[in-house]
Amino acid sequence: MNGILNKFIPALMAAISLFLWNCEENPLPVALADRNSQIVIDTLYARFDTTYILNKPISTLDSDRLLIGSSYGFSFQPIVRFSVETIPDTANIDSVWIRFITLQAGGQDLSEFAAIGYQVLGIWQTDTDYLWQHYPARVNLTDPMGYLRVTTGKEDTLYFDFSEYGKEVIQAWIDSTRVNRGMVFDFNYATFIKEFKARDNVTQTGVHLFIRYTAGSDTVMITDSLLAITDAFLFNGDFQEVPERNQVSSLYPWATLLDFDLDSLKRKYPDGLVVTSANLQLPVDWANTLPHGGSGPDLQILPLLDGFSEKDSLEVDSSFIGITTRVIDINRYTADSSFVEVTEGNDRRELASTYIQRKLNFPDSYEGFFVEHKFQASYLARFSFFKHNFADPNRRPRLIIYSLRFPDERL
Repeated sequence: MNGILNKFIPALMAAISLFLWNCEENPLPVALADRNSQIVIDTLYARFDTTYILNKPISTLDSDRLLIGSSYGFSFQPIVRFSVETIPDTANIDSVWIRFITLQAGGQDLSEFAAIGYQVLGIWQTDTDYLWQHYPARVNLTDPMGYLRVTTGKEDTLYFDFSEYGKEVIQAWIDSTRVNRGMVFDFNYATFIKEFKARDNVTQTGVHLFIRYTAGSDTVMITDSLLAITDAFLFNGDFQEVPERNQVSSLYPWATLLDFDLDSLKRKYPDGLVVTSANLQLPVDWANTLPHGGSGPDLQILPLLDGFSEKDSLEVDSSFIGITTRVIDINRYTADSSFVEVTEGNDRRELASTYIQRKLNFPDSYEGFFVEHKFQASYLARFSFFKHNFADPNRRPRLIIYSLRFPDERL
């Protein structure tokens, strides 16, 4: 009986291999008990790569943080609006302040600076509204509402102190004698970037306005805390392109496009194989890279659908967006920090099955890899990568593929 099975298994596995070249999904991990099968490791180097500037506006309205300051050619100004409708119109303000919770700080020169709060006069809903293209004309820059000392700490809590004029404005918002269109926080000079926590309606955390007041003739002092109802940050600046490098960045978004000869695996293993794990590694040019100090690389891979020709816009497989098992995270560095690479575990298995095996089975399913920053509107970051034709072959983009190779028997 065992002899019959030993003869039958190679033929069965050959049939499985033919089937796998023609099915989109394969179960992972694969465990086939044939001593003639083997795990093989292949390294494919990119045969083409390029950088693409994403032609889309970036809105920071839903960002998890608010940026203020200036560094690396960029400047940032938070915009915030609070609702004071829950404060009784008989309120008499005693004191008022705003609390900012720090998430991160970084830049070329960590030196404290003073931020100034101004009253916004024009109508706005988002940070991309027309008003912000000409905001000095729609903001009262003559009368500061108060000041914030922006410290260099990465985890501290800061408080904006209102001037007497600022208190008058808040009182007028409560009295409805002025229209409440929020505030913008600017500065005269800064050399680093401070990141504050933006509003989170679920946890009720973020930027809070505190108002201490008495109501009418009542002498009892009341303190109310108001979470911002709208917040975002304005930004201005761009990155300069680095010759002979691929780029991925946030805010001023660049993406890297990569093409690998996956058909070479079919030529090398004509009897078929199951791809069990895969890792994309991109070689970092640290001299031209600006990582975010509070996170990993935070990059992601999507399938590129329509090739590498010069176009006004490129199409990626939008059905993958938002599905954690289909968008592949690049969120770690190699031990020597020479490369960024795909996160271990599910991401490498999904890269193997949903991307590599799919491309082998259905060659027209997509054209290549589209690598972009995962959080384009949260913070400032840029990666520069050596290209496929870099002089040192060990510093080129590469795809490391682990597969189960089937034996060379036929039915």
